[in-house]
Amino acid sequence: MKYKLVALDMDDTLLHEDLSISEKNIKAIRSMEQMGVKIILCSGRPYDSMTPYLPVLDIHNPDDYMVSFNGAYINRISGEEEFSGVIEGDILSALIDIGRAHNISVQLYNPTLTVERYIDKTKNYEQLTGMKAEVVDDLKTIDYSVKVLFNHVAGDALENLRIDLVEKYGDTLNIFYSKPFYIEVLNRKSSKGLAVKYLAEKLSIKQEEVLVMGDGFNDLSMIQYAGMGVAVNNASEGVKAEADYVTRATHNEDAVWEIYEKFFKNK
Repeated sequence: MKYKLVALDMDDTLLHEDLSISEKNIKAIRSMEQMGVKIILCSGRPYDSMTPYLPVLDIHNPDDYMVSFNGAYINRISGEEEFSGVIEGDILSALIDIGRAHNISVQLYNPTLTVERYIDKTKNYEQLTGMKAEVVDDLKTIDYSVKVLFNHVAGDALENLRIDLVEKYGDTLNIFYSKPFYIEVLNRKSSKGLAVKYLAEKLSIKQEEVLVMGDGFNDLSMIQYAGMGVAVNNASEGVKAEADYVTRATHNEDAVWEIYEKFFKNK
């Protein structure tokens, strides 16, 4: 099978632990691009937190696409918006209330990162994403949010919140762990899987010609959609179970290079 589209998660997949892209992964991506493969970055990060990596890869043109906010935004590299899905109104207000009831920090994105309380976990999030938080007195003054993120330590408190969210909104919203300490909620029309499907169809690429690669439950929808769904070795066990292939390498061991050698080199 000749794959024509590769969608790559960034954190804990493409990026090393120090948030860099290794020379081997850069070489792999450039080699695939030279073979005519469309390379799409597909991240939970916001658009502005993804763009600094574009000059490093040096393969995209302004009309190419990237997926941010776990599929809630699809933009061209130029910044032109292709798709957006938001949460607003009574549902947004109710999600804020649920976070408050569980005493778990709520983060909104409009698209500025907005919180009511600046805590250590907020600072850690800023360091990971490069975003800066704006603190407001009341999140309910925010009209809409691209996604809602609940930021807490991994454990029972966060899982109890997830159960509560699924019971109330499991049929109307996308709810998932993006990391063990983050629960994210998106518009039902927004997910990485839906974004990759949309772009594949727009580019006239068949489902079986799509290869995706990720590590977290936010990547599960695109792994399930793709003709070849790849989980990196450091992925969650539940994600590995759904993948067509699990790499021997972790994200710190150039897993993208492994995929290039297995599915593209000399093919």
